[in-house]
Amino acid sequence: MTKISDNENGSLVDYHADILPGIDDGAKSVEEFMEMLQESARQGVQIQVLTPHFYRHKEESVATFLEKRQQAYESIQHQTGVSEMRLGAEVALELDISMCDNIEKRAIEGTGLILLEPSYYRFHNLMVQDIYHLERNFGLKLVLAHIHRYVRLYSKDQLAQLMALNVVFQINADAFANKKECKFAKEILESGREFIFGSDCYNM
Repeated sequence: MTKISDNENGSLVDYHADILPGIDDGAKSVEEFMEMLQESARQGVQIQVLTPHFYRHKEESVATFLEKRQQAYESIQHQTGVSEMRLGAEVALELDISMCDNIEKRAIEGTGLILLEPSYYRFHNLMVQDIYHLERNFGLKLVLAHIHRYVRLYSKDQLAQLMALNVVFQINADAFANKKECKFAKEILESGREFIFGSDCYNM
């Protein structure tokens, strides 16, 4: 897996934050973005990955999404707070997302990692098939966003299907504030499976 930082003394990376202003559910202004960025820096984050949502059914095209994301980034790219910022996306696992053109353009800059958000509303086997197709067809390393949340949403059998996949698990900091999610997150951390952390913040 190509992570931003692999060594033990590497930079602290927040791999998941919906804070880009003017797009999706991010900051309402550049000023609010800066407030969040500075708070992240205060807590030790050195590399901030910016991951606005990508919903295939809502976007006119991939190109339109990338243009909106770039415009939002240009409004803040000269601001200071953390040492470095990287663009990415939180891609909703909608049906046939693996058929979407240029899916690799939503991977985190400088890595082969792409952040995928499983459905909150229902589990479906085709979603699992799409995950297989994404890995096979694009050569990306797939990251399942806030995996701990699904312990409350999916059945044990459905969750087991996700756990059997060759993916990276992304864990939010707030997982440790919920007893059930915390237990599940700790099981992942102790299992030897690949994982990364993120704040998943979108406001202060």
